[in-house]
Amino acid sequence: MAQREKHATRHLVYFVEEIETSFVIHDLINLSQRFEHIYLFCGNKIPDKSKVPANVQLYEQYMDWGRYNMLRLLLTNFFFVFNVLAAEMWKAKKFIPVRKNLSSLLLNIFKADAVYAQLNAAGLGKEELMHAPFYAFWFYDTSYLGVLRQKYGIRKTIARAHSGDLYEDHASRVKRSDLRHFQLDNLSYLLPVSRQGAEYMATTYPAYRLKIHTVYLGTKDGGTNPHQPEGLTLVSCARFNYHKRLDKIAQALLNTHVPITWIHIGDERLGQDIQGMSEYLKLRKQLEALPNVQLRPTGAMDNADIFNLYRQQPVSLFISLSENEGIPVSIMEAISFGIPVMATDAGGCREIVNEKTGVLLPVDVSVEAVGRNLDAFANAALNNPEFRNQVRRFWSGHFSEEHNYQTLMNYLC
Repeated sequence: MAQREKHATRHLVYFVEEIETSFVIHDLINLSQRFEHIYLFCGNKIPDKSKVPANVQLYEQYMDWGRYNMLRLLLTNFFFVFNVLAAEMWKAKKFIPVRKNLSSLLLNIFKADAVYAQLNAAGLGKEELMHAPFYAFWFYDTSYLGVLRQKYGIRKTIARAHSGDLYEDHASRVKRSDLRHFQLDNLSYLLPVSRQGAEYMATTYPAYRLKIHTVYLGTKDGGTNPHQPEGLTLVSCARFNYHKRLDKIAQALLNTHVPITWIHIGDERLGQDIQGMSEYLKLRKQLEALPNVQLRPTGAMDNADIFNLYRQQPVSLFISLSENEGIPVSIMEAISFGIPVMATDAGGCREIVNEKTGVLLPVDVSVEAVGRNLDAFANAALNNPEFRNQVRRFWSGHFSEEHNYQTLMNYLC
């Protein structure tokens, strides 16, 4: 309550490209308890608006792209655009593709102008906007924050950074803007959700090292998962995507011998034309024929239902074989219940999966090796109440939302 009173007069302007993860809603709920009013600019439509807190003013699909005129924007912002592109090449010490970055910058100018106009229309004056934090949940193309800072005098601009929006060799970054120096110049803080991500950015862009700080995501305390030593109940949690490698989990289970129940939480997107889907469907059929494996897909579940499942269903082990990650919230949620984890050393996973919480595997681990590890875990010392208590203590000390949101507020306010 004291925290709410301290920040009760403050506004927050929040940007998210699309709301497709439960953690964005979770983030909003936490921040809505710390700010009087949040102005949420979201690029897509929110399927269930009932989950959006009452003090959040929603602008979904807020861009009127029918009014976008590239030539007019270029003419009215010519010197600004020229200076940004020239400065970027000077600081990057390399030529950057002009057409791609010119187009991106003009789109960001159009976006910044639209946002500022809509905030004015909502009754926020220049003085209020100058002091309100402008916060982006993803660090994809945040040039609009730079435009808002330089053109409209916004003083505090902050971006989180995860995985696909951070690492420049990631597939989701390839076609994005190259204007990283412009973006970092105009950010008050960049907040990667892992130490590895922070170190990567500080090494890649050392001039901005003092702006880069790790702020872990966090989850609430939902209780303790009941322990059942007989059999091995395995849980994974992910929407089907090639980099999540659900097919590799399925292949690994084909190489096990102990009785296993595999509960997969998340939209499997069955039958869709997605990389890796055909292989996954074949493996699924093979698993259904195995005598030692039971497959129990739940489909997509909201956060409350996942927590209810963890409170009621004994889970021996959480598994993730992703090839790239930030630090998965799904793993934070699992260890908050004392559930040990087996995961690949992708992104910042080593910061949450270690000798105190479970088993860390190489990203290129073979499916045979995963299968052996699963068989061994069924009778290992890690599969006991004492170790599970240690897992929960590690979560409390590192990934509790109560602590980590206070850290975030220190940068936002």
